[in-house]
Amino acid sequence: MKWFGFKTGLFILALMLAGGLSAHAEDTETKRAWYIPELVNIGAGFHGGYQKSQDADGGVGFAGAHLRFRVLSFLGIEVAGDATEETFRDKSIDISETPLSLTGLIYPFGAPFTVFPWPVTPYFSGGATWVFFKTDFRRDLVALQAASDVAHDTAQGWHTGAGFDIGLSRNVTFNVEYRATFWDFRENIDNAAVRAALPDLSTNNYTVRGGLTFLFK
Repeated sequence: MKWFGFKTGLFILALMLAGGLSAHAEDTETKRAWYIPELVNIGAGFHGGYQKSQDADGGVGFAGAHLRFRVLSFLGIEVAGDATEETFRDKSIDISETPLSLTGLIYPFGAPFTVFPWPVTPYFSGGATWVFFKTDFRRDLVALQAASDVAHDTAQGWHTGAGFDIGLSRNVTFNVEYRATFWDFRENIDNAAVRAALPDLSTNNYTVRGGLTFLFK
């Protein structure tokens, strides 16, 4: 009888221990669930950073907004728009730029690394860029201003880069990215006379940006 009672006690203790371990595992899984990207995640946010074109007078700041879609664990899509203004040739050329980009995001590891204080997911980026720009001329090129005063031109280019997402919470992600964008300013000016009078200069640029994305799902 005593042996039966002892075995019964061990059995109840084992059940309690198994239940406790199971509950702990479920609790841990719940806490870690937000680390793992959900398919069809949709998010919107804003970003900003530093931009430097190859032949620009100096670096400038920029700001923008974006939408992000997580299509698969290793694939995402971003649609973004920015706004910035740069000067060239000692401020004789002023270009107001509104780049729109369609970007594929490749997450080579799928799930994030969880060895850091916050989950970190590296990615590679690349895609198409459309730059809507307006040019103002000053100083020795001011004679070109009359011909281009109302001109808004469009250039198509491409970009590539790399970055990483940092999960701050279930619904908020911070990202840091380096991106290089390639587009031709001079060849995409519609006015032939202005285009012929302009010096050849490179508007290829690199950007370092940080942004916040708020997930809806």
